[in-house]
Amino acid sequence: MQPHKTLFMVLVLAFGLLAAATNKQMVLAEERSHPNESIEIVHPIPQVPIVVDGVKLAPEEITQFNGRELYYLVDGKSEILYIFTTIEGITKQAEQDSVKNNETSSNEAMLSCYQFSAFYEGTYLSGGGPWFVQSGTSGTTFTGAYAFLNNNIESAQTTTCNVYSKLFDNTNFTGSQLWLACCGTTNDLAIYGWGNRAGSIRVD
Repeated sequence: MQPHKTLFMVLVLAFGLLAAATNKQMVLAEERSHPNESIEIVHPIPQVPIVVDGVKLAPEEITQFNGRELYYLVDGKSEILYIFTTIEGITKQAEQDSVKNNETSSNEAMLSCYQFSAFYEGTYLSGGGPWFVQSGTSGTTFTGAYAFLNNNIESAQTTTCNVYSKLFDNTNFTGSQLWLACCGTTNDLAIYGWGNRAGSIRVD
């Protein structure tokens, strides 16, 4: 084999090895900059009994669901926190509850409902606020001008309309969710493991 051909093959091989090493470093850097988000999901322990997908569990057992999104439902009529592992599960329960609410609500009350939910930085509707979110709107994500509210909501007063106020774990309406039924006051979201946790809010 001629010397210049040997040199050419050596250069090609060296270039290939260098490219492979560089590509591996880029992949590792990408993984470090975008860690697996599911591992970072940690659910605070509620201070009330919980029922997960129809099964009653001790509050501290919620930690077995760390690493996955959960959907919480507070109906305001019991001390039990209902939790679902799928959006389909909480949606079905909410639809059933809405039918019951419609059966017990008068037309006059529904026509005169107040469409805004109010949120506060302190417990018992104290501190900064109220910050209002109207039903039927796109909601509020705590970024930009509202970044100071990110993980900084501790109590809520929900609309009197037959709708749900939804708190999301992350900004841009992503992550685990807490659904608060209409017509109630939640003086301390920490009771449900949601004190200073919401990153965005929407009222449907």
